[in-house]
Amino acid sequence: MKKTVSLFIILLFLPFFGCKNHIENNTFDVLTSFYPIYIITLNVMDGAQNTALTNMASQSTGCLHDYSLTVTDMRKISSCDVFVINGGGMESFKNTQNIKTITATEDLSLLSDEHGVNAHAWLSPVNAAKMADTIAIELSALNPDNKDVYMANAKKFGDSLKGIFTPLKNQLDKISNKNIVTFHEAFPYFAKDLGLNILTSMEQEPGVEPSARDLTSLIETIQKGNVQALFSEPNASSNVPKLVSRETGKKLYALNPLTSGEMKKEAYIDIMEKNYQTIGEAFSIDTRVR
Repeated sequence: MKKTVSLFIILLFLPFFGCKNHIENNTFDVLTSFYPIYIITLNVMDGAQNTALTNMASQSTGCLHDYSLTVTDMRKISSCDVFVINGGGMESFKNTQNIKTITATEDLSLLSDEHGVNAHAWLSPVNAAKMADTIAIELSALNPDNKDVYMANAKKFGDSLKGIFTPLKNQLDKISNKNIVTFHEAFPYFAKDLGLNILTSMEQEPGVEPSARDLTSLIETIQKGNVQALFSEPNASSNVPKLVSRETGKKLYALNPLTSGEMKKEAYIDIMEKNYQTIGEAFSIDTRVR
C-alpha cells in the first residue's frame, strides 16, 4: 500500500512541481536515491564540469525498504535532470513521470531468496564497479560534454576496487568452517565475494524483530550449525543480536551495510576495508597480510 500511494502521489503532483530545464541554468543536475548510490555516482562525476550531485534520502534512512517520499523528495526528483537509483525493488518510486532514471544494477544478475530479489548489490566491490560503469555510460549519453570524465572515473573507481577482498578470501579459503549469521539479509553479495556461508539472518524482514518462537528456532539453528560468528550492524537498535550472542555463546561483531557514512569519494573503500578487518578478526586472520 505504501509503495502504491508513494507512486500515485508522484504522478499526481509532478506536473505542479514542473521539470527544470538544465539548459537555462547551464547545470546538469544529478539526484541519487540514497547513500551507496550517491557514493558510487560521486566517484563517477568527480571533476565533471557544470554538474551538480544531490542525494535524496537523509543519512538516517538506511535502506529504502518501504520508504515513503516526502514533498521535499518530490521537489528534488522533479527538478533534477536524471535520477540515479539502485533498482532491484529497492526504490518503490522508480517509474517517475518524465524523469530520466538510471538503474545502477540494470546489468547485474541479482540474487534471489524466498523473500524475492535481494537488492543489496553494492556490498560487493565487483558489483559496485559494474554499477559505476552503468552510471558512467548512461550519464555520458545524457551529458556528452563530460563523457571522457565519466568513463575515466568509472575505470579508476573500478580499478581501485579490483581484488580488494582477494587477500582476505585467500586466507578464508584455508578455513573449512565459514558459517556466519548476519543481522538481516543485506550481506549475501558481500559473503559471496569472500566465500562465506550465511546460515541465517536474525531479522527475516527488515525492521521486524523475530517472534519468541522464531528467536528460539534461530538460537537452535545457530547452536546446531557450527556458526563461526554473529554479525550485527553499527546502528542497529535491536537487542536481538546481544541476546542471541549471550544465549549461544557466539561472539558478536558489527558489519557496516554501507547505507550511511561520510559524503566523500573514499567512503566506499574505507567502509569496506573496515568490514574486511572485522571478518578477519572474527576468523582470527591478520588482514594486514597482503
